[in-house]
Amino acid sequence: MFKRSFGLWAFPLGSLFLLAFLYAFHRNFDFDLGYHLRAGQWILENHAFPRTDRFTFGAEGHPYLDLHWLYQVLCFLLYKAGSYPLISLMHLGAVLTAFGLTAYRVLDRTRPWAALALLTPALVAVELRFLERPEVLSWVLLLVTLQVLDLRLEKGRNLLFLLPLLQLLWVNLEGLFILGWAAMGAYLLTNWFHYKRVDRSLLKWGALSVAADFLNPYFLKGVLFPWLLFTRFQSSNIFKHYISEFQSPWTVREAAMDPFRPDLPIFTYRVLAILLVALIGLTWRRRKFHELALTLAFFGLSVAAIRNVPLFFWAVLPIAARALEEGLGAWKGLAAWADRLSRSRPAAAGTALALLLTCARVATGAYYVSDRRITHPGLGLESSRYPIQASRYLTDHHFNGKLLNDLSYGGWLDWQGPVRPLLDGRLEVMGEDLFTQYRDSFYNGGLKTLLDHWDIQAVLLNPMMDMEWVSQLKGLPGWRLQYFDEDTALWARADVLMDVAPTTFQDLLASEGLKDPPPDAWALDLAKTPSHPLGDWLEGFVRHQDYPMGLFRCGAFAYGQSDLNAARSFFVEALRRSRGKYFELFFNLGVTYEKGGAKEQARACFEKALELNPRHDAAKQRLAAL
Repeated sequence: MFKRSFGLWAFPLGSLFLLAFLYAFHRNFDFDLGYHLRAGQWILENHAFPRTDRFTFGAEGHPYLDLHWLYQVLCFLLYKAGSYPLISLMHLGAVLTAFGLTAYRVLDRTRPWAALALLTPALVAVELRFLERPEVLSWVLLLVTLQVLDLRLEKGRNLLFLLPLLQLLWVNLEGLFILGWAAMGAYLLTNWFHYKRVDRSLLKWGALSVAADFLNPYFLKGVLFPWLLFTRFQSSNIFKHYISEFQSPWTVREAAMDPFRPDLPIFTYRVLAILLVALIGLTWRRRKFHELALTLAFFGLSVAAIRNVPLFFWAVLPIAARALEEGLGAWKGLAAWADRLSRSRPAAAGTALALLLTCARVATGAYYVSDRRITHPGLGLESSRYPIQASRYLTDHHFNGKLLNDLSYGGWLDWQGPVRPLLDGRLEVMGEDLFTQYRDSFYNGGLKTLLDHWDIQAVLLNPMMDMEWVSQLKGLPGWRLQYFDEDTALWARADVLMDVAPTTFQDLLASEGLKDPPPDAWALDLAKTPSHPLGDWLEGFVRHQDYPMGLFRCGAFAYGQSDLNAARSFFVEALRRSRGKYFELFFNLGVTYEKGGAKEQARACFEKALELNPRHDAAKQRLAAL
């Protein structure tokens, strides 16, 4: 194993860990949190494990194999002890443990600067998956399993007795426990291929580990559950086509509803994955069987779905580190250059500076705002990502009918809703048939079919993401827009909530402090003010950045509901608060002016949008039409 002091590279390595902390230190915005908390609560209250779905009416009675039960109970207990921030702390600790274990394994195999060259882009590539989910605990268990196997094979330290304990914990936390089987199998085959003998000790403890996996609430069904998960990666499965985390990072494309997809993590994954596979492939004669097997297996998983990208790096980076070190030592000229780099103060200082500058942009939020991500540092909930206000509205007005919901809202409604939703994020529970009904409702005329089939009385949606539903609801007789806020909208059937006055845009404007409409001069002055891209970028290192997403959504929704005055007010205020830095705000305000017949104001906004983003084709087309 590679052993040396960090020397000049201690500070850059510390900066890298600070970046990892900042990436993971953000408020929870994962939509699955709600049903995890609800399940943990149900298990503790009923002293039993769920067998069928009890949280949604669309999947009522469907089988529910809850292999996350221990994670869910832990989350609920943490919630009772310290609310949502304590849950965030648990996940923060798990993410940093996973990254720390990977860094330890990489540093054990190569020199510090080379370790940084591997770990830094990998960290950039995986930060998208730093979510409050049970999979982060699977990362830790996988890494501990690999370390136990490496210690036995490479250092003769026999800690194999830990493997059954790890598997027993894993099978009751998350469905990826089968990855432990894959790791143990790969190391067993290594002994056979390279030493022509069976490692009887590993075989014994591996068998006990497999047996330990049967100690779950569902026995054999629980052990077979991962095979159901793997079917989602098949091209014929409907979830593969419509669930974003199952998209391949090699084929994922920009969506019309999400034009600001984070490209840097995906691009970094693609480049680094090619380099790692090539590096290991070039040294294949020096590689042991398990190293090649793990590389191929985890690379295949990462190709299949973007959610598996961290697994690939956690497993393969240490293998690549050893291959890199062998390459540096084999070439005399390269070895001399590597030694000089190890002693280079400018290289170490420059690396630390680059990492600290990235840390600054993450801390201020500029890193996320560049992709229009609603990610804020801190602990607890990112409240704008959950239908919190809408759920309270339904509760306060004693709604007790059948509710159709956006899929991403189902988990929160499980947890805090007044009634059961139609469906939530547990894909294995709802099954392909219900999801197909849900998907088809977004096509022309499909919503009415779904509403009639389930006798739906209210629809809770995300106006920005569910525009097809909005369009259909506006044309359905007997339905009205009952409530909306910055994040959600609620349509109600004519016989529901009849005594409750619907929300108006004036109500929403007042809640934003816009009782008096902001003057056009605010936006037009900003449109005439020269932009300073470099200054705005530099500001992101020192000043807190926050994209006015709530106002943007309100403006877009008001425009869709033909309230141009409200739309104009929201967009103008969004521009004022952001000091006119974002081209899409000018573009949307320009479209609003154009529809209202104010062509000169529209022209000024489109010209400013093009100044800020010269490649914005829609603004070019609008200007040409004017």
